[in-house]
Amino acid sequence: MNMRITLGIMGLSLAMMSMQACRKDRPEIGEPFSKTDGLADSWVLTKVLQVDEANPLKESRDLSEYYGLGGSGGTGTAILEIMFDGTDRQFRMTPGQGKNFLAPGFKDPLTIDSLRLKGSWSFTNELNPSFAETAPEGIQLINAMDDTVSLLLDAPVRPYDTELGLKIVRCKLSYVYYFTRKD
Repeated sequence: MNMRITLGIMGLSLAMMSMQACRKDRPEIGEPFSKTDGLADSWVLTKVLQVDEANPLKESRDLSEYYGLGGSGGTGTAILEIMFDGTDRQFRMTPGQGKNFLAPGFKDPLTIDSLRLKGSWSFTNELNPSFAETAPEGIQLINAMDDTVSLLLDAPVRPYDTELGLKIVRCKLSYVYYFTRKD
C-alpha cells in the first residue's frame, strides 16, 4: 500500500513538472509609462456628470449643457480648458461657462480671479513614479494663494490616451469632468 502511495505521488509530481515545462514564457512588456508624461498637455472639457454618491446605483446626471457643451451653448461659449506642464509641474486654467469646482479656493464663479486659475500640481501618490507599480489615485492643484483642491483620476492617463477624467466629491455628490487632449 505504501508503494502505491509513493508511486502515485511520484506520478503526480512528474505530471506537474511536465506541465510546468510546457508553460510559455511571458514576453517583456516594455518600459512603464510616465504618469507625468500622460497628464502633461492641454485638455478641453467635453462632458460633465453629477453623480449621487449616496445612491447605491450611483445614478448620474449629465450637466454638459450647463457647461456650454452642446444644446443651447452654441458656438462662442467659453469652454473650460486646463493645461498641465510636466517639466515644472505647473497648471493653468481657462475658465468656461458653469461652476468650476476644479479651481482651488472656489467659492463663487463670479469671483474666480487669475490667481486661482494657475499654480502647481502634484500626484497624491508621489511614491509611485510609474504605472508598473500602481495607478495614481489623483492629483492636487495648489494655486498661487495656497488654496488646494484634491481631484481623483477617473483612470490612469498614458501619453497616448485622449481622455482625462477628473472627479471631485462635494458632500454626497461628485462631479466628474471629462476632458480630451487639445489638438
